Amino acid sequence: MSKTSREDFEALVRRSGASLTEAQIDVIYQGWGFVEPMLERIRAHGRERAAEPAHVFRPDIYVPDVDVPDVQVPDVDVRGQK
Repeated sequence: MSKTSREDFEALVRRSGASLTEAQIDVIYQGWGFVEPMLERIRAHGRERAAEPAHVFRPDIYVPDVDVPDVQVPDVDVRGQK
């Protein structure tokens, strides 16, 4: 169960500018109940946001080693230049 109320969560979604359906908000809100405690553990003991691990996933450069049909991979190098 999330500490953030459903109403507050919906306000955050609106504030973000994301155009989501009620069903999408439901799914994300359910997941938020797992994310919120992780954020609290990361930020415990006076740690700031900068102490969070820098996990970055770049889907524009990730190409799996398996043949995935119907997937378009943009022509962008790792520096973001074409």
